[in-house]
Amino acid sequence: MKGLFKAPLFLLLAGIVFMSSCAPAYQKDLSNSYKLYNQAVTAETAYRVQQLEKEMVNANSDATKTEFQAAYDAINSVVTKHQADLGKDDLYGNVLALKAMSELNLAKYTDATNSASQALTYLGSSKSSKKSRDNALMTAIPGLIKANQLYTKMPTDGKKITIGAYTNLADMARSALSDLDAGRKTVDASHPVNEYLLMSKLAVYKNWLDIVYDTIDKDSTAAEKTAKRKKEDAIMADATKSIDALNAVVGSKKPALIKQWKALIGVD
Repeated sequence: MKGLFKAPLFLLLAGIVFMSSCAPAYQKDLSNSYKLYNQAVTAETAYRVQQLEKEMVNANSDATKTEFQAAYDAINSVVTKHQADLGKDDLYGNVLALKAMSELNLAKYTDATNSASQALTYLGSSKSSKKSRDNALMTAIPGLIKANQLYTKMPTDGKKITIGAYTNLADMARSALSDLDAGRKTVDASHPVNEYLLMSKLAVYKNWLDIVYDTIDKDSTAAEKTAKRKKEDAIMADATKSIDALNAVVGSKKPALIKQWKALIGVD
């Protein structure tokens, strides 16, 4: 099942929907935007779970891209029409965060980066008690982008990966993990957003292991095979730490999820 996971797999943003009682002028439009986004995430997750269960490797769904586009169009309209009111009600940073997440899922990476940067500016001065999740996501978004880019850059021809190609991909994986950790550091270890960010890390580890797999072939030397195993052991050791952290956040509620990640990574 090589290369199945992009960062958003299994990533339902729990609690992302909120209702604003203080802004009747745009409450309906904003609520609809969050509803559309959550529907898209739910559909994407269901599709990828189905792919996993069938041991297929197509992690892209044209149907869910249409749903994410609808969510993006809706939230973009809210931003355009109600920016002043959103700023007045201390919600503009949160809405920009939703915009950035929609852009991420549409692979609009430059736009997502810009929206996240703007969101962080507003979230930094926000007095809202609900800003921590969005602040963590926007801090981590460079890592989410790199995780997706790592997926798209993974070789699919089964041929041995050159040392130079491996180095570039491994550097991207390390950078993605560092960015994801930066987001996690903005919240307490028990914060629910860690479920999203830890599974994003595990997706990176899974893809990285698949990349390492192709650093040898039938003609590889014993030394090359030993080097491969050493790389795998190091990645699996780090991935195990993230599985343990995920278990601390959701294990009692989702033991099957922990079991599944252990199986995918290849740890006990």
